[in-house]
Amino acid sequence: MARELIAKGASVIAVTGTANALAAREASRSVPIVMLASGYPVESGLAASLARPGGNVTGLSVYAGTEIFGKDVALFKEAVPRLRELGIFWGYAPPGFPKVETDIVIDEMTRAASALGINLRLWLNPDMTALERTLIEAAVVPLDAVFVSAGGAQSAPEGIAKVAEFCERRRLPTMCDVVGNFFAAGGVLSYSVDFRELGVRAAAFVDRIFRGAKPAEMPIEQPRRFELVVNMKRARLIGMSVPPSILTRADRVIE
Repeated sequence: MARELIAKGASVIAVTGTANALAAREASRSVPIVMLASGYPVESGLAASLARPGGNVTGLSVYAGTEIFGKDVALFKEAVPRLRELGIFWGYAPPGFPKVETDIVIDEMTRAASALGINLRLWLNPDMTALERTLIEAAVVPLDAVFVSAGGAQSAPEGIAKVAEFCERRRLPTMCDVVGNFFAAGGVLSYSVDFRELGVRAAAFVDRIFRGAKPAEMPIEQPRRFELVVNMKRARLIGMSVPPSILTRADRVIE
């Protein structure tokens, strides 16, 4: 798709996600690429540094370092005090997404979980076959809650429905990294960047490039604002009581 856009004369390509940025750069090392959202652009080889990317890729990262995933685990533990066994359904998995990003995130979540006395069980779900195998395996292990990332089979309508049904049947609280389709179908908590803000800021990158700025010299920016969203409708459905400490800090509460 990136090659097709370049062949049609695209002078800038805007992408979401590290995987799409890597694909666009594979297609061209000269056409400017603006990331509306990415994971770890330095570690995945898209940029020499955040301050000076040095190539044809710039834009925004959705992660402020690795700390956000430790924060996710801590928030989940606060919301579910009995949490001891946490399942991770991870969609940003190889081959579509760089392995280095998965390793960074899981290392951070494991450290945070260990400090809180939580055991992590990780399943990678790049496609529907992997997700179906995950649901079979997860059905026979003890779980107190599930963290569901976007990406992979978990973002497809069929995958969303299967995971939501699994969690509802077992009355498992779920937390998401994106307020997206799965959150509407089965999420109780979400802690993520404000993607509306990222869209506005990405447009400014494109504008500057059209005015002559070079991507190599445009620092990759990190998020300024995160949102904690609570889906009380879903919480009530599974019989979960959300602590007042979470509700008072929530940016949005869905009734």
